[in-house]
Amino acid sequence: MPSAGGILQLKIHDHLEPGDGLLCELKGAANRSAPLAEFFEACGSVSQGTMSKAEVEFFDGESCSVLLIESKKRLGEIPFKDDPPILPLLCQFNCRGTSVSLSVLDKKTLVRTPLFSDISIQTLNYAFMTSLPLFLKRTDLGIRNADFVTKDQMRHFRYAWCFLRKESWMTPVEMGELDALLPP
Repeated sequence: MPSAGGILQLKIHDHLEPGDGLLCELKGAANRSAPLAEFFEACGSVSQGTMSKAEVEFFDGESCSVLLIESKKRLGEIPFKDDPPILPLLCQFNCRGTSVSLSVLDKKTLVRTPLFSDISIQTLNYAFMTSLPLFLKRTDLGIRNADFVTKDQMRHFRYAWCFLRKESWMTPVEMGELDALLPP
């Protein structure tokens, strides 16, 4: 967990594959890497259009794996012709039409393994946002994972979760629903 050390594990599944569809399993020591924060940063930056490539690092002892996220804009930019925004610097980037490809890079061998190609950024954000509440409610060590997260970290998770929802053009979430998904 972020504040208590331990090992963070990311399993990526493709439910269209036979069996359990496990594509990869990445592990990182929480005291050497911050994959949750990096994933929020990567998804947010790609959704806003400020980055076209992002990395999420997993350090586990001697090895280091990197989840690479590369985006490609599938729709052309549409300029504001008739109705320009009041504050052009604060207008929301339209991430619809942006696709991402995910791959894993083993830093030791430099082998790159493709996982998904050309999926929408909203699909990636939705998968991440739905897995985070499940992760926090799990009891891997007999104690809820959320109990290992500091109040400050949880406040950041809640803000980032709502931000990703907004940037992905999803419906807003009510505070009661947010409290049920991500404990305050």
